[in-house]
Amino acid sequence: MRTITKALIDDLSKTGDLLIFFWGGHGVVDSKHSRRLFCADATSSNPRHISLNSLLTSWRTDTIGHFPKQIGFVDACQNYLEYMRLASTMPEDVLPSGTPC
Repeated sequence: MRTITKALIDDLSKTGDLLIFFWGGHGVVDSKHSRRLFCADATSSNPRHISLNSLLTSWRTDTIGHFPKQIGFVDACQNYLEYMRLASTMPEDVLPSGTPC
């Protein structure tokens, strides 16, 4: 999980013209309409995930620098969390965010 967060936030260049993001895998949406993207090593007992909502918010701030154009492609199911019998209180890792760009 830390490796993914590092790649999505820390390892990005501090500036650029275009940021392209692609994620393929499984996802869920919770009762608050927060979208979660599961990591490859996620299990039902350890549902490692990235909060798509938090990621998009973070990228709209100066946390990673300035990218005037951002394109995201997400190829993931959007199963309702409660139907998957995962805890509906699955913790949401909030990524760092700064001042809006």
